[in-house]
Amino acid sequence: MQTIIELLKVLNSQFNTTNLQHFAVIIDSIFGIYNSVTTLSVSRYSTLSYRTVQRFYALKDINWLAINLLLFKHFIYKKDKKYLLAADETVKGKAGKQTYGIGLFYSSIQKQVIKAISFLVICIIDIDEKKSYILASQQLIVTNLQKAKKTACKINKSTQNALPKAKGRPKGSKNKPKTESEGTSYQVLKSLLSLVKSELKVFIPDLNCFYLALDGFYGHEAYLLLAIEQGLNIISKFKTNAHLILPFDGKQSGIGRPRVLGEKVNLDKIDEKFYVKTIKDDDSNVSTKVYQFEAFTPKISGIKLNVAVMIHTHLITKKVSRNVLFSNDLTLSSESIINFYSLRFQIERTAAAV
Repeated sequence: MQTIIELLKVLNSQFNTTNLQHFAVIIDSIFGIYNSVTTLSVSRYSTLSYRTVQRFYALKDINWLAINLLLFKHFIYKKDKKYLLAADETVKGKAGKQTYGIGLFYSSIQKQVIKAISFLVICIIDIDEKKSYILASQQLIVTNLQKAKKTACKINKSTQNALPKAKGRPKGSKNKPKTESEGTSYQVLKSLLSLVKSELKVFIPDLNCFYLALDGFYGHEAYLLLAIEQGLNIISKFKTNAHLILPFDGKQSGIGRPRVLGEKVNLDKIDEKFYVKTIKDDDSNVSTKVYQFEAFTPKISGIKLNVAVMIHTHLITKKVSRNVLFSNDLTLSSESIINFYSLRFQIERTAAAV
């Protein structure tokens, strides 16, 4: 116990003496809990009463992000290392009706929508050590208004699909300004990422961290612009049938606006001039050909992307699959894109503890 209190002295600016001692007791008790960690189980394995544990977690003046950053700075952070931010949602299945924020969320483990609660988590990843550390998390709450809008949108789409579509653009229609996404995931990530970036400037101003790794769900324009707004480069994933267009490299006609888009990329037969290397994994009997090129996509208008395509071939069954990764940093090598995206999976392990 005394050792934990000594280690927690770095948090003197965030806790008074009493709360710091209570925090040390709670941490000590968590190490002895072999099943679910709850306020009730913490009180059973510690010298604190159930009400004292509840009051500690109900304290409104605790800045948990600052606490995580202080612990990270004093015990993990090294100035000469490079770091990577990653964000993802974690889903915890729940039964009943009274749990706050319970709803229907997609579980990547069960491969279906389940009754659960969902949290969006932001971690910082040590690139060399390949370890992630939670900085902040926030529960995703879908309001009744958002549910009603989603239902109405589905009804409108089904109605529009039933009617015959007229060719071309409607007469008299004008360009509409792009509006910010109202989705729960986008709004929570926006507020959480802004908070994390502002706190990082205060606690670790010299942090070498310029990338945000996200899974394929976030691989479109809204999240890319959000990352750029926060001074970050995104690393994410497209679908295997992504619509990619090469930049035009031919001779311009000299009349009108210069041509920007060239030929569409055939992902089933990529030009060998984009070939980078082949990786063979003897354990899994898989050979992977890596290609890299710059391209545009209708999903992200006007921004040239650095694309890395991996074609996986099983040497025994001859089955072929592929992954299409991308970044808006055009200077990144294909090796770095693949490495940074693979590090994103560290958040899966860490977020499971939320």
